[in-house]
Amino acid sequence: MGYLIGFGYLFVVIFGVGLLKKLLSFSVETSRKLIHILIAFTWLIIYHFFGNTLESLVLPICFIIINALSYKFKLFKMIEREDSSNHKGTIYYAIAITLLFIGTLIFEGTLPASGVAVFCLSFGDGAAALFGSLFKKNNPKLIGNKTLIGTICCFIFSIVGIYILGLFVPLGLAFWQVLLLSLATAILELVQNGFDNFSVSLGVYALSSVFMLCC
Repeated sequence: MGYLIGFGYLFVVIFGVGLLKKLLSFSVETSRKLIHILIAFTWLIIYHFFGNTLESLVLPICFIIINALSYKFKLFKMIEREDSSNHKGTIYYAIAITLLFIGTLIFEGTLPASGVAVFCLSFGDGAAALFGSLFKKNNPKLIGNKTLIGTICCFIFSIVGIYILGLFVPLGLAFWQVLLLSLATAILELVQNGFDNFSVSLGVYALSSVFMLCC
């Protein structure tokens, strides 16, 4: 049942956003980031059905394969840029989530921390790209293509992401810890060329693990 719901949800998100893209004629960048955000809820499916077991790796590993095939063969055009800016960020995203679940198998008790990392990565990084591209005027660049509005939105939506996760999973985080995790997300998201998927996920995972296990 977990595999059925997990894979079903992934394909509903991908093809649902693809349909919306056709109906509303929004950009590939918008569809990429909508998928980026919505995929976060896959973590909840894995958490509920598989918990901290080897089976938790199946969905994210399959997601790596799907994204790699899409990148190479342009299977899902709603997530693949047509120009030279089409870096391997979607593949890195799936690899990063897989690494988080591997981390939870090695470090006992850090499964909720991996959820915080996934929701910060999905909501924070996704919102940064969405709003950064929507508000191009009077939006100063910080590093490379990273903008001030994008970074502010990354911070705000990371808080939103942690709050949403907390509705389903007991996190035990104080508000100041949520703020620090969101600030860390905004800073780590400044890394370029899709590698922010690793910096955000692993950095937030480490920090939230410390908060949950030691504080």
